[in-house]
Amino acid sequence: MSDATDVQVEYANEPATDESLAKDDPLRIELTEEKREEILGYLLQELEDAVSSRENRVKKWIKWRRQREAIPETTPAEHSMSNASRIEPPLTQIHAQTSYAKVKGYYDTGKPWFWQLKSLRDDPDSHDDAKFMTKYMGILSSSQTDLNLDKVKRIVSDEATFMGLLVVKVVWETLEWKFKSGGLNGASQTKVMTFHDGPSIIPISQEDTYYPPFWDEIQRMPWIAHELHMPLHEFENKVAQGFYDKPENDSGEIDPRSWLRKDFTLSEMESEKLRGFTPRQPGVIDLMEFHFYWDIDDDGTWEDLIFTVHCPSRTVVRAVYNGIAAREFQEFGYIPRAFMLESRGVGQICEYLQDEASGTHRLRNDGMKLSTIKMLALRRSVLRENKNTIYQGKVWVTDNPQEDMHEIGLGDVPPSSLQSENLVWSLAAQACGIPQPARGFSDPTLGTRDTARGQQMRLSQSQDITATIIESTSENWSRVGMLVYFLLVQNKDRVIWNERKLQRLKDDEIARLEKILSVPIEEVPRRMRFEIYTTDIARSFEARRDTLVKLMELTFQAQPQLVQLNMLVNGPQGMQLRQVAPDAWNQLLEIYVGSVNTLREIYRFADFDDTENYIQNVEKLEMLVKMMREQNAAQIQAIEQMRSQGGSNGAAGPGGPPAPTVGGVAGPTVAQGPGGPVAGGAGGVPVLTTYGGAGPGVGGQ
Repeated sequence: MSDATDVQVEYANEPATDESLAKDDPLRIELTEEKREEILGYLLQELEDAVSSRENRVKKWIKWRRQREAIPETTPAEHSMSNASRIEPPLTQIHAQTSYAKVKGYYDTGKPWFWQLKSLRDDPDSHDDAKFMTKYMGILSSSQTDLNLDKVKRIVSDEATFMGLLVVKVVWETLEWKFKSGGLNGASQTKVMTFHDGPSIIPISQEDTYYPPFWDEIQRMPWIAHELHMPLHEFENKVAQGFYDKPENDSGEIDPRSWLRKDFTLSEMESEKLRGFTPRQPGVIDLMEFHFYWDIDDDGTWEDLIFTVHCPSRTVVRAVYNGIAAREFQEFGYIPRAFMLESRGVGQICEYLQDEASGTHRLRNDGMKLSTIKMLALRRSVLRENKNTIYQGKVWVTDNPQEDMHEIGLGDVPPSSLQSENLVWSLAAQACGIPQPARGFSDPTLGTRDTARGQQMRLSQSQDITATIIESTSENWSRVGMLVYFLLVQNKDRVIWNERKLQRLKDDEIARLEKILSVPIEEVPRRMRFEIYTTDIARSFEARRDTLVKLMELTFQAQPQLVQLNMLVNGPQGMQLRQVAPDAWNQLLEIYVGSVNTLREIYRFADFDDTENYIQNVEKLEMLVKMMREQNAAQIQAIEQMRSQGGSNGAAGPGGPPAPTVGGVAGPTVAQGPGGPVAGGAGGVPVLTTYGGAGPGVGGQ
């Protein structure tokens, strides 16, 4: 009698599960046998070519990883003496650790958010949406059951900095844990705990990433693939959930146990040795996930497809369309190289410098060993009488020790060898962009002549070098944030359902989140811009805080003056001035609008786009200023036309009522005569006045 029962809990408005999505997923692709064989033939041939083209690179990767651990090579050098030195100086190890610490520390701001979203639309509601999404993505980043960004940053900063390339995949992932628990009636119950249901950032090493070497942009590559290593139980659980199809071939169902790999690859074997383990059977199932362009439905449009394949058996376990507006991969590196996907990493930079340092260091050690070992030159007769051993208290049988025995030794190690080794270390530090002061040491060139101020200056320069080097890394993190945003929009219903269940947000915040994520996915790149909070002095949170304090001080100084100016323009005095001296009022209006706009530009220069929260709105006054300027331009044009007629119009006469105004604002007019515009003889020059006088002008009739 079994005491195990399955417990299923239903929630109101629960989104579709993986099982239901697998039954009727619009992104799933149904393949004919002919189409499947055509695609598999192309993909497997491309994969084989990519594997063969990178054989030498795999050997380089193995060497770099060994040098990072400061472990000497297993094969001894040719013509080496017995018990020769095998030390591997930690040149690569030190520079790799320092580079990792510099890059990792650059993004460790200690703030609860990592991405800062900026709206590309200049309206208050869009800026408020960007602020809210900055907060929400900060919640996802800091949560260990969501993005768990701290762990991802450690892996990216370590692997990308050292190897020069690391690809991360941003996908929607659901991780469940099934376990037994005691029930009320004493019977055990099967329960399921979902500890992650949302976007995930998955780092993929170079050894598990395959792509055609010609291309330098992942989004444009004809295909890119990465290898999935999973235990048997994980694969079968995904099959049971409907994420993967049941493996089948022409003979029927395939037992996944036959897919378990028993041999290590060369990279895996060397990695196990570096860890100190004896390689055994890995016991994993290897699947290759291809992302490639193909005209799957023969309509003339090439779609981005995702196929998961067990290559040895040519079995496709999953075939879907890419449902977001970009490929879900993003590369990271260290020092970028133009027109290449791979950047310069510390491993590549230090490879031959490490060989040079190791060779010089070992020669010095062997030379010191030979120079410190004293040897004896003996006559043959003395050697026959004494055994070929030396120990304390030994009795030597000889007739004349001073003539029969002589102490000999080899020369000392030249001091230039130490200078040569130090030069290699200095070159490595400069090549990696990490001088000695950046590692906390004084400048070896200056030695004791170095000063604290000089060290501070060089440290500041090294900060600028580091910021320049990892500028591309900040851009890559911004694109990762965009991919996470894509997934949130694509899975809006699941996001909202999860947040209502977790109760991390208030009801009004959930409603706002649902409104924001309802945007069409193709419009996401045109609505939001992603920036990264860093510890760079010009971009850090502390720098923004100081900037905000300065802006607050500037605002407190400027706003009282603007209030007084506003009263002169729009207050009772301004209304009176508008009637008495319209030109003066116009000038005051332009000064007021210009001052407010200047303050707004200062805020925008300081990267505060939501200026409507801090500065008064003068849009209506700007329109009024524009109308007056257009009116003035038209009047100036009219005067220029009158002037070009040779003075056919008379000058203005004194006195008379005010001229009519346009738009309620008194404007400059041409002088009027008794019966209309003054018509006069030659030589009359029109005078631009605020009030046109009635009566004859000079030369008028």
